[in-house]
Amino acid sequence: MNEPTIQPGTGSYDGLATLYYVRHQFPKPFEWFVSGSWRINGRNPLEYRVGDEAVATAGVSYAAGQRWVFSVQLSGRHAGRDDFRREGVPSTGSDAFALAPGVRFRTGDRLELYGYVQLPVYQDVNEAQLAPRAGFVFGFSKSF
Repeated sequence: MNEPTIQPGTGSYDGLATLYYVRHQFPKPFEWFVSGSWRINGRNPLEYRVGDEAVATAGVSYAAGQRWVFSVQLSGRHAGRDDFRREGVPSTGSDAFALAPGVRFRTGDRLELYGYVQLPVYQDVNEAQLAPRAGFVFGFSKSF
């Protein structure tokens, strides 16, 4: 059975819980952090449900002056199998661990630019799926 020709999850109501903790336990320019999130997906009107997802991350960052922050983190992700009309959808669901070095640049006006690369350390997918060799994330964060 294949998923219908829709964007999976469209029209569903989902829940998301996230926790983030930062600690300055090391000497001043270092800090460590942990985070976790859990997404519970609902079923859409066409009876498709994307699998639930859990992510846990831990890492350390180093502030090199006022503007530059370098970090490295290890993250684990579990994606549950999707289902359509209460039957599992083949080639969905996975478990993965990734190492992610990154950098943030503070512009001085409460804007941060960031980027990091996700390097897979372990991947286990159900059946045949495309799995990335690396992932790149770039973005910005603005405080008001």
